[in-house]
Amino acid sequence: MIFIAQKQMPDKSRVLFIQVKSLEPPYPDVLTLIQQEGQYLPPDALNGADWSLTSAQTASLLRKMRVRGVPLSEYIKGQIYYGIKTGFNEAFVIDGARRAELIAQDVNSAEIIKPLAVGDDIRRWRIEYKDKWLIVTRIGVDMARYPAIFAHWQQWQPQLEKRWDKGNYWWELRACDYYEMFDKPKIIYPIIAKEPRFTLDITGTFTNDKTFLLPVSDLYLLGVLNSTLVWHYLGAICSVLGDPNKGGRLELRAIYVSQIPIPDPTAEERAAIEGLVRRLLDARGQGPQVAAWEAELNRWVYRVYRLTEAEIHIVEGG
Repeated sequence: MIFIAQKQMPDKSRVLFIQVKSLEPPYPDVLTLIQQEGQYLPPDALNGADWSLTSAQTASLLRKMRVRGVPLSEYIKGQIYYGIKTGFNEAFVIDGARRAELIAQDVNSAEIIKPLAVGDDIRRWRIEYKDKWLIVTRIGVDMARYPAIFAHWQQWQPQLEKRWDKGNYWWELRACDYYEMFDKPKIIYPIIAKEPRFTLDITGTFTNDKTFLLPVSDLYLLGVLNSTLVWHYLGAICSVLGDPNKGGRLELRAIYVSQIPIPDPTAEERAAIEGLVRRLLDARGQGPQVAAWEAELNRWVYRVYRLTEAEIHIVEGG
């Protein structure tokens, strides 16, 4: 819709906001929509380039969270990384049967074939592996050492040569300064999700470009990221894909996730959260105890952020 309005001095204390979630009546009667569901934004909601289009209650809650913690980007020293982009998955991504064939032809092939998880494989507290493997040929790799893989790729040489995302030669992946991060313990999550889907990988799994990774094995951080409160925070700042009333998903781009405020817990709070996270990881987020453990985790996270009962009601009621 295009609104035509007369320029006048804005009254920042009287800014009304409504998110149109359906094109059913009373839409397109915008005036009726505003009268029924409009909410006044707090005075500082439209502050320069930093706009916070959410209710006054939620805006107050977000401010409190920011005061309690440091941005995730600062907490992890800016280390938020994309997964691997191959430019031609048909050649680089193989299944277990093809992996076995390549290793049978040349045992050295195993050195550069790594387990792969894509965005849809990453769930809260676990990875649902689907027998995908990634051939990892970094810049400078000696392909003479891997004749079976080189022969496997020659059928696609014209397509591989045309890639934008390649290294110095057609068989190489593009330049990447953090390949070693995939081999280390790390927190990973998908770019698009409709619920918290952060997990810890300690197996050296590589991920594709529909994922992000944080190169830390911080169980306290993982618990905070998978909490209802942080998902509420992300819901207020992230782009929403699809109808929010019909399972809309959040776009967890680094520009948003990096803003999550991470508070400094007491020793008791850290120990409690880490203990619950260990149980949830061991259970892979499945089983009769999981709901109770996650509810207890949420209570500890509320405590770390020093939320009141009214503020908890905003999170759980909204």
